[in-house]
Formats: sequence, structure tokens, C-alpha cells
Amino acid sequence: MPDTAILNWTLGHFFSVLIVMTRVVPLIFLMPVVGSPNVPPQVKVLFSLLLALILAPVVNISPESMPTRTAGFVLLVLVEVTFGAVLAIFARLIFAATDIAGQMVSVSM
Repeated sequence: MPDTAILNWTLGHFFSVLIVMTRVVPLIFLMPVVGSPNVPPQVKVLFSLLLALILAPVVNISPESMPTRTAGFVLLVLVEVTFGAVLAIFARLIFAATDIAGQMVSVSM
């Protein structure tokens, strides 16, 4: 069982939470329901942090796989942000397709 006390965390734990957050934050901010303009940004940030803290022990990120150079770390962050944004855009497409299908059914009725 992983040690969850924040005082016992190492730099690797913080990096793994940071990497998970780089994928979760764009996903939360761009998702159809949670990412709407009606939800305050503070709620989105806290929800993203909570979700990243929950997912960090599940995701296996070893410190050896972390890039050692700044350019490599920036590239890793960009890839994670892009992947999270693409996942959110696909979710938006599914919601839009469902919405259009519902509109087509309502017009035909």
C-alpha cells in the first residue's frame, strides 16, 4: 500500500502528481459538463487537483522515466496537455453527436 502522507512524499511523488495534473487539467477544463462557463475556474482547479491526487498512486510513473533535461520535461508536459485536450475534444464530439441526434428525433416527431 503506498504511503499517502504528504509529509513523506519525495520529489518523485510530486512529479508524478504534476504529470497526472498536466493531463487532467485540460481534460477537466474542456469537458462538456464540467468545462462549461457556468462552473467557476476555482472549482475546476480544485476538482483537477483532487482527481490528480486520487489518480497519482494508481499511475505508475517511475523517476527513472522522467526526463533529466528541461527541454525533455517541457516536451513531456506539452504531450500530456495535448493528449488531455484531445480526449476532451472527443468527449465534446460525442456529446454534440448525441445532441444533434436528439434534435433530429425531436424534429421528426
